[in-house]
Amino acid sequence: GYDVVCISPRPYFIFTPLLASTAVGTVEQRSIVESIRVSNPTATYIEGEMDGLFAQEKRITVRSKLRANESFSFAYDYLIYAAGSVVNDFGIQGVTEHCCFIK
Repeated sequence: GYDVVCISPRPYFIFTPLLASTAVGTVEQRSIVESIRVSNPTATYIEGEMDGLFAQEKRITVRSKLRANESFSFAYDYLIYAAGSVVNDFGIQGVTEHCCFIK
């Protein structure tokens, strides 16, 4: 057997190609959001962010999103790392301070 553990800062996945449609009302937000717990009932979910990787020891450190200033160590046999995405402001001054990013 095996145990699957998902560590993510958010308890849901978003289908981003339809995200702009929710802003204008052509699609409801609930139509593009999928709960991690519902979509993967056999997986254990931890709400946090990986902040350290120790490959030789097969261990990561995780910063909790639920408890401020709490981190813990997590051992693994196999690690699948998905980096996610970051919004690009293309270096335009003031964009980060004055815009509401969709993604």
